[in-house]
Amino acid sequence: MSRSRTSVPILMYHSISDDTGSAGFQKFVISPQTFASQLAHLAENDYHPMSVTQYFQAMRGHVALPQRPIVLTFDDGFQDFHTQALPLLKKFGFTATLYITTGFIGETSRWLAEGGDGQRPMLNVAQIQEIAASNIEIGAHTHTHPMLDMLPQKQVVEEVERPKAILEDALGAPVESFAYPFGYYSDAVKRAVEAAGYTSACAVRYSLSSLDDDRFALARLIVPADMSMEAFANAAQGKIFKLASHVQQVRGRIWKFVRLSKSFVNQQDMKYGGTNV
Repeated sequence: MSRSRTSVPILMYHSISDDTGSAGFQKFVISPQTFASQLAHLAENDYHPMSVTQYFQAMRGHVALPQRPIVLTFDDGFQDFHTQALPLLKKFGFTATLYITTGFIGETSRWLAEGGDGQRPMLNVAQIQEIAASNIEIGAHTHTHPMLDMLPQKQVVEEVERPKAILEDALGAPVESFAYPFGYYSDAVKRAVEAAGYTSACAVRYSLSSLDDDRFALARLIVPADMSMEAFANAAQGKIFKLASHVQQVRGRIWKFVRLSKSFVNQQDMKYGGTNV
């Protein structure tokens, strides 16, 4: 099979918890029981989880891709990764990549306050160090969780470089992978990530990755709270519903246009002294 036809699912999680939170956030919260069932399915069917950097090494041809590869990723750095996800990953002997938003280490998810989820506990430094020592890759997820493609380039560079420095100082080891908040990026953002010294970056894209994927925009599949075991098994096998995937991609492009349009209008209002409520 050609490199481009070697499909690799990169699954994207956020919170593993029984606390579902607000209506807007609950789709990103997987119960520990459901997560345990998903990991059991992977173990029973001989899947071989890799970290993102291990996958990148396979893309470069430096290591062989295992049979039935899959990549598990977790965004944000919620404390429930330490209390709920990590014990289950250890139980099954699985690795994963955890992306940390460094501006909220040891605090709460303040960037979610507007939606009513600003009090979710975040990992502290000691927990991140323990996780890193438990066969889990630590990656960066910016410092304040902004929409990077909407920022001036100077701020983009700060949001990309600062978390790498903070995490490397805490861990005493290189931090090689990055994940874009909300999955939003641009060519300029990708260049900043590469210039900062990362070797890979995860987007979303609602599709499978492959060995020929863009290493600074790796495709991921979100695992939502309402995903059935049948749908999860299909995703792990690379059998995603292509029409649904295409619809999600189109929605993403439309939303990006809306965000950029709003940004342009706001900039013009500021330029000419108007208001835009």
